[in-house]
Amino acid sequence: MYCPQYCYNEGQAIAENTTMESLDLSWNSINGKGAVALIKGIQENIFLKILNLAHNGLSGAECGRAWFNAFKENTTLVELDISYNRLTTEPVTYIGRGLAKNENLQIIRLTGNPLESAGCYAILKPLIGKDAISNKLELIDLTEIRLNSDCQELYLQVKSQRPELHILIGVRIPSPLLKDHHHSPPSPIERLRTLFQRRPEINLSIFFYSIATGNDNISDNRITDHAQLKQAIQEKLNVQFSDADIDKILKEISQFDCKKFIQTFDNKPSTTSLLSSWRFKR
Repeated sequence: MYCPQYCYNEGQAIAENTTMESLDLSWNSINGKGAVALIKGIQENIFLKILNLAHNGLSGAECGRAWFNAFKENTTLVELDISYNRLTTEPVTYIGRGLAKNENLQIIRLTGNPLESAGCYAILKPLIGKDAISNKLELIDLTEIRLNSDCQELYLQVKSQRPELHILIGVRIPSPLLKDHHHSPPSPIERLRTLFQRRPEINLSIFFYSIATGNDNISDNRITDHAQLKQAIQEKLNVQFSDADIDKILKEISQFDCKKFIQTFDNKPSTTSLLSSWRFKR
């Protein structure tokens, strides 16, 4: 969970970042003044391309105004996920106006926010307004939001005038296996595993052995160093985990030597009863 001061610092770090292109800050309870500071950092950043802020609290008019300025000024962000952020009509009115003035964003996800029809209208209408500029927007995700007939007519109008733009609407039918997906945040180690699955070019053995400590037999070494693990994740995956999340990851993995952990983390079969009984925890 991010405290306001941490978000101020994070916002400044994002503004000054010159290397990181992808950042996942989902499920961090970011809200209030800290959220505004974070968005202002995004406004000034010139390298970040993919940003996941889903399942936070980026709501309220002040956040909306900050997004408006960010969309006007930022020229590098191409994908933004602000799903499940308790966004209502007032802040998304600013977001809609900002989208109409942004040239580079390609994907924005607003799933599961309590926008209702008025909020969706505020997102879509500026895109075909007289002040709208030509942009690269390809996908707007408005699923899990109920629309009235007026908003559905606007949806069809936007589709007609912007055929290259895909707008997702409707209520998803959840799979029984995923019924708690939006209510139970993934554990830090599950998030880490997902990040590695998205980056198959990264060699797990090289990554984890490089930060393991122990004796001369490197396969018996363990991953125990907080600072090294956090730095390696940031450098190799371009993602920042909080100190609390790093501690949770270390608690899970430090009980195994490096070889056994990598086998389990990579879902490789193992003959040891210890590994066969171990599972990532929520």
